[in-house]
Amino acid sequence: MPDHFHLLLTGTDPICDLLQFVADFKEITTRQYRENGNQSLWQKKLYDHVLRQGESRDAVAGDIWMNPVRAGLCTAPHEYPIPALS
Repeated sequence: MPDHFHLLLTGTDPICDLLQFVADFKEITTRQYRENGNQSLWQKKLYDHVLRQGESRDAVAGDIWMNPVRAGLCTAPHEYPIPALS
């Protein structure tokens, strides 16, 4: 999506800290973004949803993949370009 992105994460350890991961991710990407002379990259808050017992990861992943289709940016998920990471 042009103005946001989705992550579907699975913790590999009981002490995984999603909030710390997001804070570190935002810090690192902001630092790289500012090297190009840009100012602001991230909003202060994030929307998160923890899967509850019985919720399907596959359903959530499917919802994420369909997001650009619902937004009218493409007609099928595979048509939406994924930017290269550098």
